[in-house]
Amino acid sequence: MNTDHPTGGVDVTYGKEDVQYLCFWKPIPPNAPIVVFVHGGSWGSGTYLDSIGFKVDHLTGKGYAFATVNYTLIPSVTVEEQVQEVADSLGYLVRNATRLDIDPQRIILMGHSSGAHVITLLGTDK
Repeated sequence: MNTDHPTGGVDVTYGKEDVQYLCFWKPIPPNAPIVVFVHGGSWGSGTYLDSIGFKVDHLTGKGYAFATVNYTLIPSVTVEEQVQEVADSLGYLVRNATRLDIDPQRIILMGHSSGAHVITLLGTDK
């Protein structure tokens, strides 16, 4: 599924586990909004490289930064733990916003299938 992987992204570790990394495409204008993509795969399959090619090219061409998040899959963790991992990746992006040239106040979450479920749970966390 990741045959459309675009070039130019940089892998960045956001946590201590081997799978806790994201791929980041820096924006052309500084202090840009960022789209953060969470892949699908029924919570138990897939990687951060799945189905991103056209998204990256389109959104970076419009002036957005882009990141796609990898996270631990079920059955090694629960869905709640997956949500926490994605939250940790967002925390990394916010803490490093200046260095990454992104606006930490303009973060757009995008997910496919189970990834959309994960970001929905993250968005409803109190």
